[in-house]
Amino acid sequence: NRAVRLKADYTFDLQITGLTGGCNGIAVNKATGDIYIAHGSSIRVYDNLLALRVSNIAGGEIYRHIAWRNDRLYATSDEHVVTVYRNLGNYVYVAPHPSQGTEWGTRTVPSATDGQFNDPVGICTSATEVFVVDRGNSRVQVFSLTGTFLRKFTIPANNRGCALDS
Repeated sequence: NRAVRLKADYTFDLQITGLTGGCNGIAVNKATGDIYIAHGSSIRVYDNLLALRVSNIAGGEIYRHIAWRNDRLYATSDEHVVTVYRNLGNYVYVAPHPSQGTEWGTRTVPSATDGQFNDPVGICTSATEVFVVDRGNSRVQVFSLTGTFLRKFTIPANNRGCALDS
């Protein structure tokens, strides 16, 4: 029920407590040092000293995992979608709208079709792509940073996480 900032020697010097129900995902904006924490139905933003900046940039569904790339935050949720939030600066975020292409998948409808999801859990980004662990379909789907489906590959059932070695 807490998040900690680890030092090089694997000890921690700062912590966030009171994350009742746990922390579902963490992403870091390397340019600013801001830390994004998916916590239940909210995504909170902390600065590099773990001071709370924004208590909730999102809401409504249960966010599972999140990833940061350039000025966008990518989040998987229990609604069978990937939601993309765009940072407009000064901690102002654009709420997504499906017609703007900022939500991938069909809300509340699990599907095995390419570009759709059945229980998306893990998510991570490279410089040019977004990888989404689609647990219900035992696969990873790969998208461009703007949401164009590129390819998929099969993984063993029940995988949850995603990490890349850039």
